[in-house]
Amino acid sequence: MTYRSLTLCLLFFLPTCSLAIDLDKQEALLIEANYGEVNERAGATTYSGEVSVIQGSLKILADEVQVKTNKNGDVIEVIATSNQGFTKPARIEKISGGTGKVEATAQQIKYLVEKQQVKLSGNALVQKNKDEFMGELVYYDIEQGIVKIDGGEENAGRVRIKYGTTK
Repeated sequence: MTYRSLTLCLLFFLPTCSLAIDLDKQEALLIEANYGEVNERAGATTYSGEVSVIQGSLKILADEVQVKTNKNGDVIEVIATSNQGFTKPARIEKISGGTGKVEATAQQIKYLVEKQQVKLSGNALVQKNKDEFMGELVYYDIEQGIVKIDGGEENAGRVRIKYGTTK
């Protein structure tokens, strides 16, 4: 592929990826759970029991989810936690026009809505296309498409990356 062709491809695909992210930001946040508790003073709501959070092409599944809002009532952070250990971790899925589907699991998932960033902690695994990124902590910048992995002390500081895996 020539430099000119590559440039044309990037010019075509990058705006569609950015557009998909912008459209997701504009979508309402839909939450379903077995129980919810609103703390207006703290600007936080806690949901528990088979919680699902959907915003456009983003989906979060967990045992418990805490939603934090700013003074204007805008959602700024979503924290999803698994109470079932390694058997059923919290899960996040994102379908992106330019990069395909990204799936991730961890004991805790923090999603910073405006920044479009995800921090996964506790046996974190990110699957993007056919690649897997594993570590104690994984940071994923959805908008930039950047994954940072930290092995943590429990894994002796080691991270694991597999390229070209299949499900």
